[in-house]
Amino acid sequence: SDKLGTSRDVKAFEDEVQSLKAEKPDGSDKFGTSRKVALESATKWSVAGWVNSLVLTDVVAKALKEPAGTDPFKYVLSFSLADLTEKLEAEKLSGLVAPLWSAIEKLRDQSA
Repeated sequence: SDKLGTSRDVKAFEDEVQSLKAEKPDGSDKFGTSRKVALESATKWSVAGWVNSLVLTDVVAKALKEPAGTDPFKYVLSFSLADLTEKLEAEKLSGLVAPLWSAIEKLRDQSA
């Protein structure tokens, strides 16, 4: 599915480039911003963009996956800090314990 998503992204990008080429001959928008500059900044490689493209959420979700037939929300709310730590350490994700524990506590507060 990553390859399909990537090819769809490339197609959308190519369509955007074509629509940009079809606009004002001088390449500027109504604000006078060069389309070339706008396009370059929108497509500039970044660490954050790269990490985001790795879909690491799937890795974390797999580590915390609820058992079949279990309500996922209630399952996550039932975690103790030890449960969370154990599940994440099993997948070599122990560095995520603190931010995820904080998020679970916020979920508990919201659902109370």
